[in-house]
Amino acid sequence: MGKLYRIANILIGLAIIFCGLVLVAEPQIGIHLIIILLSISLIVYGLRTLIFYITMARHMVGGMRMLYVSIIALDLGLFSVTLLESSPIYLALFLSAVLIFDGGMSLMRALEARKLHAPYRMQLFTSITTVIAALLCLVFLRSPEALTYAYSAVLCYSACLRIASALKNTDIVYIP
Repeated sequence: MGKLYRIANILIGLAIIFCGLVLVAEPQIGIHLIIILLSISLIVYGLRTLIFYITMARHMVGGMRMLYVSIIALDLGLFSVTLLESSPIYLALFLSAVLIFDGGMSLMRALEARKLHAPYRMQLFTSITTVIAALLCLVFLRSPEALTYAYSAVLCYSACLRIASALKNTDIVYIP
C-alpha cells in the first residue's frame, strides 16, 4: 500500500467517523441521513465498479461478474433513494437487509480465508459485529433513534478498522 493510498484511507476513515458522530448528534433525522449516506455510497460504488468493468474487467476472466455487481449496486442505490419518502419502518427493514447481506458476505469470505489458512479472525469478528448490528436494527424496528445509534456504531467501527489497516505495516515479498 503506497503512502498516498494510506493517507487517503486515513482521511476516508476520519470522514466516516465524522458522519457517525453527526448521526449520533441528530438521532431524530438519523434514519433519513443513513439512507442518504447508504444510497450515495452504493451509487458511487456501482459507478466505480462499472468504470472498472468498462476499462479493464471486460478483458479479464470472470470480468462479467464485475458488471453484475455494478448493476446490482446501482439498482440498490437508486432503490434506496426512492425509499426516502416512505415510512421509517421500511427504511429500517432496508437497512437491516443491507447489513445482514454485508455481514453474511463478509462471514463467507472469512470462512473461505480460514479454509485457505489465511488470516481470518478480524474479518470474522467484523462480520459477526455487522450481523449483530443488523439484528439490533430488527429488534429496535420501531425506534429510529436506536437504529441510528446502532448504525453509527457500525460506521465508527468500520472507520477505525480502515484507519488501523492503513497504519499497519504490509509485508512485501521479494523474489531474488
